[in-house]
Amino acid sequence: MLLRLAFYESVRRAPILDAGAGLARIHVFASRLPMMHRVGWQGRRASSAIAFAWFVWVRGWQGATVIDRIRWEAGPGAVQPAG
Repeated sequence: MLLRLAFYESVRRAPILDAGAGLARIHVFASRLPMMHRVGWQGRRASSAIAFAWFVWVRGWQGATVIDRIRWEAGPGAVQPAG
């Protein structure tokens, strides 16, 4: 799930975030995502002030959650489109 990184801070979400809950990986974006709703926008650009990450749950996962950094921009470590 693509979620705000702050999703990981919640005490109430402990049953789905703590060890044994199946949360296998958290891929944190190294830089902020662009404002996705601005396709075709010709006005002034604004960057997002909110950090996002991909949260990946795997049914039956019992190991520790692996946290790493990924990039959406072109270059080393960039997320490559499937296909």
